[in-house]
Amino acid sequence: MRLCSWLVLVAIIACGASARADLAVIESPVSTAVNDQILPAVFGGRIVWEDYRNEAAAGADLWWYDIQAGQSYPLVEAPEDQIAPFIWDDLVVFEDNRDTTSGGPYLFDVWMVQIGGTASALTRTIQQEESSCLYPGRAVFARDAGNGNWNIIEKNLETLTETPIGATLGAEMYPSTAGKYTVFSRLSGTQYDLWAYDRVTASVFPVCQASGDQWLASTDGRRVVWEDWRNAETAPDIYMYDFLTQQETAICTQPGKQQDPVISGSYIVWSDGRSGQWRVQLHDLNTGLDQAISGVTPAALDPRIHENVVVWRDRRNGDDDVYMAQVGPSCSPFATIGQVRLSPDETGVELSGKIVTRDLGNSFGIQEPDRSAGILVKGVWAVAPGDSVSVKGILKTLESGERILEPVIVRVASAGDAPVPLGVNNRTLGGEDFGDFTTGLSSGLDGWGLNNVGNLMRAWGRVTASGNGWFALAGWNPSAGDLRVECPGLTAPAVDAMVQVTGIAGLNLSGETRNRLIRAARAEDIVPLDQ
Repeated sequence: MRLCSWLVLVAIIACGASARADLAVIESPVSTAVNDQILPAVFGGRIVWEDYRNEAAAGADLWWYDIQAGQSYPLVEAPEDQIAPFIWDDLVVFEDNRDTTSGGPYLFDVWMVQIGGTASALTRTIQQEESSCLYPGRAVFARDAGNGNWNIIEKNLETLTETPIGATLGAEMYPSTAGKYTVFSRLSGTQYDLWAYDRVTASVFPVCQASGDQWLASTDGRRVVWEDWRNAETAPDIYMYDFLTQQETAICTQPGKQQDPVISGSYIVWSDGRSGQWRVQLHDLNTGLDQAISGVTPAALDPRIHENVVVWRDRRNGDDDVYMAQVGPSCSPFATIGQVRLSPDETGVELSGKIVTRDLGNSFGIQEPDRSAGILVKGVWAVAPGDSVSVKGILKTLESGERILEPVIVRVASAGDAPVPLGVNNRTLGGEDFGDFTTGLSSGLDGWGLNNVGNLMRAWGRVTASGNGWFALAGWNPSAGDLRVECPGLTAPAVDAMVQVTGIAGLNLSGETRNRLIRAARAEDIVPLDQ
């Protein structure tokens, strides 16, 4: 990605305990035109925002910015106001009141435009609609149902049919949608609680009903973050819920206000007032890193993030402008995982078209489509076996000698069938050293054959030991050591059982000895053979 000449490397001020060195941040202005530019949104290499440079003649318009070209362009210029854009890929939904009649009600409809195209109305009603958002195939927004009632509506972008999601009498506001979930806030008595709609089961369920308000949520389809008022009436905090683990986590409860959180991958950003001035704060779920990423400014508000690009509304020049920052390491493209594993630690890596083998919860495996090489990717990501993904991250080595990627970006390109494992005898599991930086089994354990650590593998054997979340299979000969199988959350087979096991090959460090390891992820990965 080409960066414009005005980009500067800003000084980073750590604002919490960091689990590793701070992320590099490259900050730049996006739009500093006359009057205000507010409510930016970002996806891929495009940024959109609400723009008031022509306010006297035409009200608020929408503009967009091409990050690679470093150029701004008008997106929608029409009578009255076009506000609050949300972008997914090259589609933008926004609120538009061009149909307001003279002397009539001041109402907004939901409109949509493709970058470079002509805008069209998704809704044209006599009701107010707002807080629109997008996900492939659907738009979601809140609609005024009258008498103080608001409902969450999902609109199918192919059939143009509408489905009420909450459909209760009361105020339902601030939707966010991704994957199979749409989250929103529902007024209960005098406070807003956080609810979710599961599109697969067509069910609605509470996510958080703590004291105070829970609202302004953002979901990536696996997790949801929100602004939470349970701890103080004047100073909200940031909380998160994981739909998979069903666990709630406090992300930031520092003094002052933390508001408007957004999640993308392992990164969460929000507006943070702990210092007395509003800054954009970033939290990395994988490392625990917590740092400010906006430069010196009186106020940095309304942040949004996609992958490693953060945008926000900035007041350093007096009016509201739009600024951006690119965070994280510099990564170089590699054609194959094998080439990556020939590289030294701390290499910035970009891989595309790799296949997810197993999701282990705190990490997942990827391998080449031809199964020639694989590697473990750390962190919690919304992936499934068979997905074709691109990954950007830093190459690391575990204490055991196993190579891993610590990613900053994981993008799912398409879904597919789960890959078929490579079946091997226990002697060839793990394999020999590969190049100067990738080790195999320790000498004396007779590592033999190509290094297959990181691949989806299958092995067979008799159980020699068993415990909580693990068991061992007999080695191919008494001197080779047992094969360890890690299976957290699964039932380990009994000693002396004969089993087939499938999982991601790794290295198990016992003392100073590297031995064979398979990581099983699901019950069907462990198959009894003597029943």
